Amino acid sequence: MSNPDPITVLMNHLKESGESAFNRLSEQLLENPLFMTAMQRTLQAKSQVDKTVAGTFDFVNVVSKNDVQRILEEMEALSAKVGRTQRAVASMERLLEEMKAALDKLAQAKK
Repeated sequence: MSNPDPITVLMNHLKESGESAFNRLSEQLLENPLFMTAMQRTLQAKSQVDKTVAGTFDFVNVVSKNDVQRILEEMEALSAKVGRTQRAVASMERLLEEMKAALDKLAQAKK
């Protein structure tokens, strides 16, 4: 085996050092009560802003991203229902054709 490329060795060392530093920083932040309180307040503020924006959109009769998402989900559900209905109708048509063929055979046999 040949010796690894010095650039690769350096890059791997930098990557490991960076990951280690990031993990230590993350742990310190998650253990810091002030940081956690700030994060909770930030999430609460974002939630309040989202509610305010949604209320404003409703008030001025503008479609929101959530409205579009809900409509798309309803359209997907309806599309699936239409597909199931089409398959059921096709199955009924096949059964009717089979019944018609059987009745035709009975009529021919009686003649």
